[in-house]
Amino acid sequence: MRRRRRLDDPPESLGVVVHGPVVIGRAPGIAVGLRCIFGYPSGLLFQLVLRAWGVQAEAAARRSDYGVGYHDSSAAGRRSRCLLSVEADGRPQPLQPMREETSSGEDAFDHEATYWLSPLPQDRELALTVGWPEAGLPSRPATSRWVNWVI
Repeated sequence: MRRRRRLDDPPESLGVVVHGPVVIGRAPGIAVGLRCIFGYPSGLLFQLVLRAWGVQAEAAARRSDYGVGYHDSSAAGRRSRCLLSVEADGRPQPLQPMREETSSGEDAFDHEATYWLSPLPQDRELALTVGWPEAGLPSRPATSRWVNWVI
């Protein structure tokens, strides 16, 4: 049975690569990056990747509730997660991952999430802030701007 498409789902076409890959946050033993941003006439599809190794992998696996949260949802004493905030056209954008995958082992922790942002930012800028203080990654903003953006 084929699932019914929502109006805000990404198109089934391939899209155009508009940015990536790029590391947007890094600390000893942990890094977060954008694998790629695909542009469509109706929005952006982007893939966030988090990798941790060594002591940070142990902390991430131990403290994680396996996902990406949002800066306004963390609370002391709870299990933690990578925090992501997205801003487009000067406004915060509520996002939920379309797909997430997490794996951890003795010395590695990997998390990947795919997001859809619609409509396209009019100013062609996407500001992301990522961090996971409990796993050793301080929050830092990163802004991506596309000059020759043809979709």
